[in-house]
Amino acid sequence: MKDFDKFIKALKEAEEYLKKELIEDVANACIKVRSKAIKYAPVETGTLRRSIQVRIDKSELKGQVGTNMIYAAPLEFGAKIKPRKAKVLMIPADRKTKELVAKYGGVREAISSVGGKLVYQKTKVKDKEGNVKYGIMAYVVSNGRVVMKFYMTAKEIEIEPRGYFKRAYEEVKKEFPQLIFKKLVNPFLSE
Repeated sequence: MKDFDKFIKALKEAEEYLKKELIEDVANACIKVRSKAIKYAPVETGTLRRSIQVRIDKSELKGQVGTNMIYAAPLEFGAKIKPRKAKVLMIPADRKTKELVAKYGGVREAISSVGGKLVYQKTKVKDKEGNVKYGIMAYVVSNGRVVMKFYMTAKEIEIEPRGYFKRAYEEVKKEFPQLIFKKLVNPFLSE
């Protein structure tokens, strides 16, 4: 009976060892995926990259890598964006425009901060295939001269999928079986 009790105890110890090692391997794999996702994620301000986190569920032996940023999914999978209430989308011309609108809390407030009025002009724009299309650019004009480009209008925008999480996962996924075998099987073979 003592040998059976030792055997059961050894099995429980082996189970705990394997579970601990698997949790560690899952965590390490998730950290690698996170690191690669951060590297591949598109960057404008760095907020998306900073928001990528790892969560480990030890009871389920699984890990998750993700972000709670609302624009992460459209950047990962692609999307078509259309205006809900307006006739057209207003796309900021550059970072300065975005910063002004954020700083002053709205388009009107940003325009008055620069001093001037909004003037619209038809302009040529190239689409992703290089075809010339026409759009409307809004400029802030003061004393008869353009102070800054402000917005471009569009009926819809198509965001190309970036697949930064998928790319990171696919790269790390290749390493995972070897990692498991090396860590979990080799110790038992060497004894």
